[in-house]
Amino acid sequence: MGLNSRSGPTLSSVKRGVTEKDIVCRKLKEQLDVLEKDTVAKLSEMDQYNVDIKELRESQTKQQQVLDRLRQVKADKLCDLQRRRELELERRKREEEEAVRQAKLEKERQWRVKLEREEEERRRRIQEEREAKLKEEEERERELRAKLRAAQEQADKPAA
Repeated sequence: MGLNSRSGPTLSSVKRGVTEKDIVCRKLKEQLDVLEKDTVAKLSEMDQYNVDIKELRESQTKQQQVLDRLRQVKADKLCDLQRRRELELERRKREEEEAVRQAKLEKERQWRVKLEREEEERRRRIQEEREAKLKEEEERERELRAKLRAAQEQADKPAA
């Protein structure tokens, strides 16, 4: 009995210790299960995060390519616009030079026309002066003939 009484509390405390340890083990197992579930969930989240990151990088790469193409298109358009401006300036310059040349030609033509008119006027005046002199000479000649006839008639008349 003495042994039993000594072993009784010891056995009971061992049972209690085993029970407590069993409870602690179950709690730890539950915590381990929760941790494993959390770990699996976190790993799944990380996998999804990695997939999302990969998609975002691919999207960013595509957007960068589009942006690069847009920049190239913009640069091409600017070059084209600059070239068109230069061509337009050259065209305007040629038109202005042509207008100046045409104005100069017109001025020269008007000058020639003026000179021709002046020359024609001078010729007309000379012709008119010649005709006037010719008429004058013819008139003098008629007068001379008339005087000559009159003088001859006078000379042919018998003296009375």
